[in-house]
Amino acid sequence: MSELKTDKISPRTASGTITLGDSGDTFTVPSGATLAVASGATISNAGTASGFGGTNTPYFKAYRTGSQSVSSGVVTKILFQTEELDPSGIYDNATNYRMTVPAGAAGLWQINAHFSAGSGSINSSNCAGYLYVNGAVRHYSLKYKTTGNMYWHNIALVTIFDLAEGDYVEVFVNVNGTNPEVQGSGNDNRASFSGFKLVQ
Repeated sequence: MSELKTDKISPRTASGTITLGDSGDTFTVPSGATLAVASGATISNAGTASGFGGTNTPYFKAYRTGSQSVSSGVVTKILFQTEELDPSGIYDNATNYRMTVPAGAAGLWQINAHFSAGSGSINSSNCAGYLYVNGAVRHYSLKYKTTGNMYWHNIALVTIFDLAEGDYVEVFVNVNGTNPEVQGSGNDNRASFSGFKLVQ
């Protein structure tokens, strides 16, 4: 196999085009190598490209399978005890009920949570949902009782965090009312917690 070494390949004419190979040929970029394209240049692909881009991993998703009782007016962690997705084992569904960023996965993460909370009576009033990072509030959503009977509050939390290795994320709720609770079901339609690392 012949080898060509050069620092730059340019077309013979200004704004010209360089064609690599013929139909059926394969070009390989070795592991650890970098393919750099100059600013303003365009790569046009008429064939099949593989190994490019990235995946939104690691990722996880958990939900509640039953209702969780909470104390009125007390900020309480929601215990999402059933894992639906967690191939990298980043969510603890048995002890701390949190997602922890694993080694090598620092960066931007999209975090999502939704739940329905209330007391099932007209005594239900204000409700808040919180995303905590390392034990402190970083994002929240509030729902208020305005007029009429308010039984359940639907809270949605969606944001992007810049997380470091070892950072952990949890979901908390604070709801007023008589015997309030976070609703759960046999799937993820009432209360779920999920997230994934963004491709960067």
